[in-house]
Amino acid sequence: RSRLACCGIANLAETIENMPLIVDSNSIPLLVDALAAQSSSIQREAARSLGNLAANIDNGTLIMKFDALNKLAKCFQGREVECRRMAAFAIGNLASNVQFHDDILKGHILDTMSEVLRETLDPKYQSDAATARFTLLILANLSLKEENYSVLCGRYLDIIIAYGRYGDIKCRHYALFVLGNICRDADSIPTI
Repeated sequence: RSRLACCGIANLAETIENMPLIVDSNSIPLLVDALAAQSSSIQREAARSLGNLAANIDNGTLIMKFDALNKLAKCFQGREVECRRMAAFAIGNLASNVQFHDDILKGHILDTMSEVLRETLDPKYQSDAATARFTLLILANLSLKEENYSVLCGRYLDIIIAYGRYGDIKCRHYALFVLGNICRDADSIPTI
């Protein structure tokens, strides 16, 4: 029943008009708690719900107040593909708010992002392109803040360039978006 409830909320949260009703019903703390459920299907649907809600900056602020980032990071670090994908989706939407960049950059999320993106580039791995897309979305949103350029160049430049040639059009799009943002800083251009 918990999975169905989280799934229902995720589906409702895809419509902007439903978001205030979901938030006003005090569902965010329950969804954040569901990220720690034993069942990966409950975690997945809770992450999807929070990701949909986080598309709204105000909702993202509320989600962060309930310490969702740490729980989303644990889901992202896990090996269950669909749960990892939805955690990346939620973190990517939270990263659209530059106020959360420092929190995202100081956690283990950076290591997991490198792992996901490198695995997807390696043909020996059976990886998930959608998870790579959402992971690149995190990078794209982090690239909105100039202070993040050195971290992005230092840790991800080779990966970002590789995705600029990758077969998936959305992956290429996000990678080129990151490069374009980084090129706004004249000091980063020689590194690129």
